[in-house]
Amino acid sequence: MRQAVAHAIDREPIIQKLLFGQGIAAYSLVPPFFKDMYLPDCEKFFPFDLKAAKDLLTAAGLVDHDADGMVEFQGKPWEPELLVTAAADQVAIAQVVQAQLARIGIRIKIIQVDLQTLIARMHNGDFGALTGGYLWDGPDTILDWWLFSGNIPSTNRARVRDPRIDSLLEKMRSSATLAERAAVVRDIQRVFQGDIAAIIPIYCPLDIYVISKKVHGYEPNLMTLYPRMNDVWIEA
Repeated sequence: MRQAVAHAIDREPIIQKLLFGQGIAAYSLVPPFFKDMYLPDCEKFFPFDLKAAKDLLTAAGLVDHDADGMVEFQGKPWEPELLVTAAADQVAIAQVVQAQLARIGIRIKIIQVDLQTLIARMHNGDFGALTGGYLWDGPDTILDWWLFSGNIPSTNRARVRDPRIDSLLEKMRSSATLAERAAVVRDIQRVFQGDIAAIIPIYCPLDIYVISKKVHGYEPNLMTLYPRMNDVWIEA
């Protein structure tokens, strides 16, 4: 079912309409500008393909028995919840995903809650799906926080519990060189984005910086959105 959802997401309209072109399609938890760690094959695992999505739903036992255009689970109506906060970008992406999944027969029910309620329900496993984003410092941190089974239910929101992933994460932590570490990160993407698909990336936003000419020494850092101000000074 998760693989079917991955096939049903059409990223380009989202980038053009919601982000006004200020973003790039994401197919992995690792952003593509981390060239040494990014696995380009992720772009081929689950491309936009409605037929493939519908075939996967059928294989999973999710079938439209009553011909109303929406699939049922074990012969009963199926309407998974998608939790979202009031943040405008999260609501917008939830609505687009809801519309895109309807094209393959999945009826999504959007539930808007405050952040505290979302976190509480997430920790209790009381949800079908969540929207969200992240701005951590690097791919290794992202993968460890999101995917290590020992981080359930705190940062491992999708509750991924897979021995292959845990083993690769342990190997990543103990890598002796950056090259070895990068290779393991690519292996993790191959397993997670190519099979498990418990988190479906949609886009990487392009951040826009507006800086006065009086500010000197500031350079945007690709590794983090948090400013590094060590060498910054302001002209009087």
